[in-house]
Amino acid sequence: MIRNAGKEFWRCPNFKRSGGNEVFKGCNYFKWLNKDNGDERDATIARQRKKIYHLEKSLVISEKWLSF
Repeated sequence: MIRNAGKEFWRCPNFKRSGGNEVFKGCNYFKWLNKDNGDERDATIARQRKKIYHLEKSLVISEKWLSF
């Protein structure tokens, strides 16, 4: 039985996966790629970039606070 049959998909680079004896508990974002969801993909990337920016900014502030 062919499960994927060559379909393309988007997933988080930290997608849940297991390796060795440990199970990595990462992001579970997964979306089948089709011609209709290109705009949705771009919007998701923009939201994630904004979130990363704010998280990095919070990290810098926390590191400065901890250095006192």
